[in-house]
Amino acid sequence: MRYFNRKLSRKNLSHHHCGFVIDWHNYAYSIMALTLGKQSVLVKMSYWFECYFGRKAHGNICVTKAMSLDLMTRWAIVSKVLYDRAPEEFHRTTIEERHLLFTRLSQRYPILGGTLHSTAFTKMEEGRPVLRSDRPALLVSSTSWTEDEDFNILLSALVNYDKCDKEDLPKIICIITGRGPLKEYYIGIIQATKWTKVSIITPWLEEDDYPLLLGSADLGVSLHTSSSGLDLPMKVVDMFGCGLAVLAHDFNCVNELVRNGQNGLIFKDAPQLSGQLILVCEFPRWPKKIRFQQSDCCIRWIAMASKLGAKVYAHIQTKPRLQELM
Repeated sequence: MRYFNRKLSRKNLSHHHCGFVIDWHNYAYSIMALTLGKQSVLVKMSYWFECYFGRKAHGNICVTKAMSLDLMTRWAIVSKVLYDRAPEEFHRTTIEERHLLFTRLSQRYPILGGTLHSTAFTKMEEGRPVLRSDRPALLVSSTSWTEDEDFNILLSALVNYDKCDKEDLPKIICIITGRGPLKEYYIGIIQATKWTKVSIITPWLEEDDYPLLLGSADLGVSLHTSSSGLDLPMKVVDMFGCGLAVLAHDFNCVNELVRNGQNGLIFKDAPQLSGQLILVCEFPRWPKKIRFQQSDCCIRWIAMASKLGAKVYAHIQTKPRLQELM
């Protein structure tokens, strides 16, 4: 502790002409408590460390208004909000990019393929790729395959969709990315289920293919529920960067990111999610009654950070820490 105090002292930082700023995305103690329990000594130590160094910082930024308020009420820490935004590589793909992506992926996952010179979603017409009118809906999700992200909700919703007898519903190809301890367990359930409208694959993608996949999809699903109830899922931010509408699991501050009926829909359980899938899945023709807007999908993180960075720097230069005023 003496070492950290010495290194993070105002005098030492001033000598090197730098400030100490914390970017809060979640609380470490709340994440540790999921596995260790709230009464764990390590969890309590983490709580103390976050409080202590948060108060020592020259400035604090965080990802939600809810977290900013919590920092103030919990530890009397003043902070500014900087919402996450997707980097440049997350964008809506061209038809050419989709055709190349699915042609390549279909070599490992035949469900994405079609006939010669075509995929499940695209075909060649007059020497150039076009979207197929009979293409299935492409649903994407990412999960850690752990107990704190309830994959049963999505699985049950897809089962309900598969059993729906509406004739105009398209087939769905659901691509689920991520690795985790329960992945093999759920793959066993998926393989044992008899599907008619739904196909599910769980690929491990190359780093460059993930943004291309999101940019080629029709709809994203987020199962994220925050350990603290105060952070937002980066996977949804990436989906928005690709112009996707998102169906997101409800939790405390998710409405700071997903605006119900504007850029997505919020669900609480499997029946509600399956109802939303049935409602919006007139893919690839979106129903007129739902027009998701992505007005902020082109706002990138670097632009947001640069704008706020100047304010935080000015705050560091001109304002003493709140704790020095108390």
